[in-house]
Amino acid sequence: NLTAQAAIEIIGTTMGGLLTSLYGCIGTFWELHTDNKILFIEGVIEPFELLSLDHVLYHPRFLRLIVKSKALVFGDISPFSLK
Repeated sequence: NLTAQAAIEIIGTTMGGLLTSLYGCIGTFWELHTDNKILFIEGVIEPFELLSLDHVLYHPRFLRLIVKSKALVFGDISPFSLK
């Protein structure tokens, strides 16, 4: 997208982790508060989980974590990263 192509520097607190862990914490005491923070999402996705990746990212409460963040960074979510 055009925003990603612009040469800008984003400074802020980074938080995040494995996609499955972040998703599992939704609605619990451990749910992240991503307001104005840089959200980093990573994790090895098993082939059967690739079908549910869009389900996780579009979950209303998970989507709120993304929308409230200052920026979103994806690490390796490839099913082949361990090979």
